[in-house]
Amino acid sequence: MQVTTRRREPRRGVYAVVVILFIGAVLVACGPRRPHSDYLSAARGNGTQAGAAASEPGTGADGSLSGTGADANGAGDQGAGGAAGGPGGGGAGTGRAANGATGGGRAGASGGGASDVGVTADSILVGNITSVGGALGPNVFSPSYFGASAYFRELNAKGGINGRQIKFVTCDDKEDPNVNLSCAQSLVQSQKVFAMVANDSRVGNGSANYINSTGAPSVGDFCIGNWCAKYPHIWGIPTSFRYPRDGKSVGVNGKEYAQDGPFKWLKDNVGVTKAAVFFYNIAISRQAGLLWADSLRRQGVDVVYYGGGSDQGENPAAPTFDADVVQMRSKGVDIVVNAIDMNGFQKLCQSMDRYSFTVKANVGNPQAYGQIIGSFSSPCRNSVFAFDNNTNYADASNPEVARMQAAMKKYYPDVQLHQWALTGWASAAMFAEAVAAQGPNVTRAGVERWLAGLRDYTGGGLEAPHDFQWPYDYSKPSPNCFSIAQWQDSAKMMVTRAPISTCLTMPWVAYTPSNDGS
Repeated sequence: MQVTTRRREPRRGVYAVVVILFIGAVLVACGPRRPHSDYLSAARGNGTQAGAAASEPGTGADGSLSGTGADANGAGDQGAGGAAGGPGGGGAGTGRAANGATGGGRAGASGGGASDVGVTADSILVGNITSVGGALGPNVFSPSYFGASAYFRELNAKGGINGRQIKFVTCDDKEDPNVNLSCAQSLVQSQKVFAMVANDSRVGNGSANYINSTGAPSVGDFCIGNWCAKYPHIWGIPTSFRYPRDGKSVGVNGKEYAQDGPFKWLKDNVGVTKAAVFFYNIAISRQAGLLWADSLRRQGVDVVYYGGGSDQGENPAAPTFDADVVQMRSKGVDIVVNAIDMNGFQKLCQSMDRYSFTVKANVGNPQAYGQIIGSFSSPCRNSVFAFDNNTNYADASNPEVARMQAAMKKYYPDVQLHQWALTGWASAAMFAEAVAAQGPNVTRAGVERWLAGLRDYTGGGLEAPHDFQWPYDYSKPSPNCFSIAQWQDSAKMMVTRAPISTCLTMPWVAYTPSNDGS
């Protein structure tokens, strides 16, 4: 395969989406690990991941991250970013993140009046739906909200966009699609937000059709489902959604496309040859695990063991993974890839350490890309790898990452850093650039024209290039760009092993996504 420095066609999250969906199914089946009351206690300041949400403008009336159900009672968060000054319009090749950009809008400039829904002379009302009170608990999806909020707060502190402050209100859908719809109706219909930014919920299928029907742009949606590959008013991040997006069918004739670049990189650079793949004996978990296994095989890695001893999967109630570790050692496994929840991943690490079994790479699900890995058993945690289409959240050598870290420390000092906080920041930055490009006459249509005109957008080097161009030829191999990081105790964080400029020319693999009801 050709290695190139030209960064183009990432397709993030195909596997991440399936993994998160299955984790949700596992925890719904087994019952929530933490009740919503625990989150509310945390939000009042006990130092947990969600602790910084207490009493922030734009949070719920009870001081939690969001309003209760559809009552997004926030007053407007003081979001983050910096003086908004993105490129003058869509079509930029690199796309500079708005907080430190040149051109475009000016912080403190005169606003243009009520140019569209949710816009006044001095403010723009922006909505958000994030899952907090559901089965997965408060810490899985909330990092994205904190990242976006930190961006908007810093942006407002530096004057906003053309003299307008961003008011950022959020709603907790509790991982319930019906509540998700109620949240969207409250935000769009009752509160009349201009747009949605950084929505992060595995039940976004509940409101996707409704949001699209209103014409309110949803910018930087995390797309834990198929809606970004279907609806024209939902703009995903941080990957390309090069599909017709006609509101009728998902992808291209019901097919979406993915690439296997990170697995090839692991094989070529870490030297892995024999894999064990872990998933649960629940349908959607098994689907996720078998996708991992197929990707590994395509890149020449032999899958020699499945957790639980067969391709039917592991029992989620199993107390330990000790028997699996014995089998992995006997089969010479040197890479473990898992599609299990964080509790299971922690137990797997404990069993590996109990038997002094080490591997070259231990690749976890998307929840595992954050400072939480520092709480895992050692030395197992030092073999944990993660990959994404953003740069590593811990890599402060990237100026935009450094800005995100500084804003998070300033506004949410008790929130543990996570990759999805960086993605939330990037979502807010992309929205701010789109708004700044409109000058004083900010409209939904103008924001969407800017987004539609993007070419290989990178958020100023924060992300792998992505855009929404269609038509697109998936029959031709193209650069698959990503970053890869590994936890290291010596650094007390995820250390970059492959920077975001890493691009492998890879073929596209078609797959049929499951019907998520969106």
